[in-house]
Amino acid sequence: MNGVEKQKKSDWLKDSIIKAGQLDREAFEMLYAKYLTPIYRYFVIRTSDKALSEDLAHSVFLKAWDNSDKLNDADKALSWLFVIARNTLIDYWRKKKEILVDDIELLENAGETEDISEEHENKQRIEKINSVLSKLSEDQKEIILMKFFEGLTNEEICAITKKSSIAIRALQYRALTSLKKILEDETQKF
Repeated sequence: MNGVEKQKKSDWLKDSIIKAGQLDREAFEMLYAKYLTPIYRYFVIRTSDKALSEDLAHSVFLKAWDNSDKLNDADKALSWLFVIARNTLIDYWRKKKEILVDDIELLENAGETEDISEEHENKQRIEKINSVLSKLSEDQKEIILMKFFEGLTNEEICAITKKSSIAIRALQYRALTSLKKILEDETQKF
């Protein structure tokens, strides 16, 4: 795809998002199709429950539809949806008092794995990630998940968490330093 085609696609997406903010059903459906997967993944990573993640993701889009008039900047649609997702998850946690983490690879390979040994390896990988991440603070864990599992930029993370870019960079640095130490300590045990 050349630069002109990319720009046209970007302009088309921006127009669709603006129309979605004006309660245009077709435009909102395009917004839904474009961003459902990242929002769903956000929940799967944190809940380890595919059915619950689907429900929460759909809830995000229902809330987005109800508040579509608040979407003013098409470039920030994903951040806006992640803010809604984050608040939805916080509400869910308040009700359930349960925080879990999942391995992104399990989501990407969902339904493709029929080999029991591969499923077992995925489970072990998830347990290892849960073990390591559980040793971080909640803020550090959230930054690591957003940055490295969901591939969000620092600017998007700032918009979602309502923290400054300096705070995000500091949290990310401390989290990575802590992870490195945790992994070194665990390697020395063997």
